Amino acid sequence: MKRKESFINDKRRVSYLSAVYSRIYRGKSVLIEGEYGAGKTRFLELIQPRKLQSVWVESLFNPHIVLASILQGLNYDATATYIHTPEHLKMICNLSNYFIIIDEATDLDRRVWPYLKRIIDAQVPIILAGRPKVRTYL
Repeated sequence: MKRKESFINDKRRVSYLSAVYSRIYRGKSVLIEGEYGAGKTRFLELIQPRKLQSVWVESLFNPHIVLASILQGLNYDATATYIHTPEHLKMICNLSNYFIIIDEATDLDRRVWPYLKRIIDAQVPIILAGRPKVRTYL
């Protein structure tokens, strides 16, 4: 427990956490870049706003599984099938009071990115964490 306290008491990390909260409360997305072992996942675990529900998404799946997992993380009954993908996207874009966390976003299937861009355009905050290469996908 002591290590976690010292981790968040670092002034720089507190500042980063405040900046992330500010952006997601305004419906903006956040990109966190760093090499392996930089502490991205550990930092993501600290993000726990009081007013928004977080949804963690596994980055290794195809689009219909990613969209269904977002809805399932919000306690909706969603079946991951190709035919339901447009319906799931529409639902995700119309919901509010949540944000999406995607760790290792560099590993996302290239077919997922257009869906994420539409979700971001709907002002659903997404926190993407990955290696510096992830910026090229945006």
